[in-house]
Amino acid sequence: MILCQHTKRSLKTPSILFFRRSENGKEYGIAYDPESRVVQVLRQTLGKRLKRGETAFTLRASGKNELILALPQKRPDLRGILVEIPYAAKTESGFTAQFRRILSEDPGGREWTLHFEKSGYTGTMKIQIENPGRFSAWTARRYDDPSLFSARIKAAATALFVEGFRGGFQVTAGPREVRIVRGMGTGPS
Repeated sequence: MILCQHTKRSLKTPSILFFRRSENGKEYGIAYDPESRVVQVLRQTLGKRLKRGETAFTLRASGKNELILALPQKRPDLRGILVEIPYAAKTESGFTAQFRRILSEDPGGREWTLHFEKSGYTGTMKIQIENPGRFSAWTARRYDDPSLFSARIKAAATALFVEGFRGGFQVTAGPREVRIVRGMGTGPS
């Protein structure tokens, strides 16, 4: 259980928030003083559309010291499982340098393909390049360990970011090639 404390502006006594983890470790809950500012903000945000026991919001860890509070989606996201992957550290060598070369040769292009001598990961995923430090990818499986993420797709995302590209892309990895297509509907559903 994590204990957080925030101070109410209208009262001198602090209100306490408790973040509770379920026994199976997969669900979290928050308990708080019903008269706290937190409740007022949640009521304004969520309205009165929730019934007892419904999911009011999700809390997702997005980095070491960052939590994202999100309202439940009204329809399922069929793009896959959203993962946040850090960009490659080395941008001047390896696969990243190769992707940067082809992107810089045709910066106005819509599609780029890089060929490889050896086989690698195969699959298709949508990626979103926006923020420094990491990119969003919709995958068919969870990546609890980001080091297991496809090196070629990570290099493609890193090259896109370093070369100044932003927005949504579809990346298709074949056995001996990776194809990047610009603007493949990766924005919010």
